[in-house]
Amino acid sequence: MWRVGFMVVFGAGILAAVVSQSAFSGQAPSQVVQVELKEFAFVPKSITVKPGAVRIEAVNKGAIEHDLVITNLKNATTQTVRPGKTGTLSVTLGPGSYQVICNVPGHKEAGMVATLVAK
Repeated sequence: MWRVGFMVVFGAGILAAVVSQSAFSGQAPSQVVQVELKEFAFVPKSITVKPGAVRIEAVNKGAIEHDLVITNLKNATTQTVRPGKTGTLSVTLGPGSYQVICNVPGHKEAGMVATLVAK
């Protein structure tokens, strides 16, 4: 009977270690970058990061809604961010240059663009 109890406790410990390891290995972004959204600009206008996992925090410091889109990556967009709120975007970047825009109608045309460089 004690063997069964030992095996249950031992097995639970192994399972907890495996789950814990898989939850943290390679999934957390190695970098966090904060970008301010204003009328009609991103601050900073040029963002440099290392290749790999990046979390972008888009802080709306403006008076109207904005978003942040990395145009040359699939599904790389925040939700629309209301004034005073923060949207987040987690991406994995290879080396290169990426265009960042606000996709709210008229904002890109008004100059709300930036460059994200992974090097």
